[in-house]
Amino acid sequence: GLTMMGVSERAWAKMKANPLAPRASMLSIVDWEHAWSKDKPFPFTPSVAEVNGLDVALDLYLNEGPAAVWARHALTAKAMRAGVAAMGLSIWAASDIIASPTTTAVRTPEGIDEEALRQA
Repeated sequence: GLTMMGVSERAWAKMKANPLAPRASMLSIVDWEHAWSKDKPFPFTPSVAEVNGLDVALDLYLNEGPAAVWARHALTAKAMRAGVAAMGLSIWAASDIIASPTTTAVRTPEGIDEEALRQA
């Protein structure tokens, strides 16, 4: 998948100082430090299909409008959480204010082996 990330100067220094940090591999974030500059391009070939997919997704987002997208996600989250509550379950977030409008994490009910549930 695609990931956007920001890395502080302090984090770069820590990674560079770590002798066990991967180098010359797709796992090496250190190799990506200057990947934004024209003379030092990204060290690996990105997935063209994923970049094209991102382009289309951003077009859809902008065409619908950010406010409409977030309102739609909020409505979907509200419906999901109502369903979770109707089943007698609870969500992980301590309050709706901090809950993500795009992801709802549900607590495993007492008496249910969460590891077995994940393996099912």
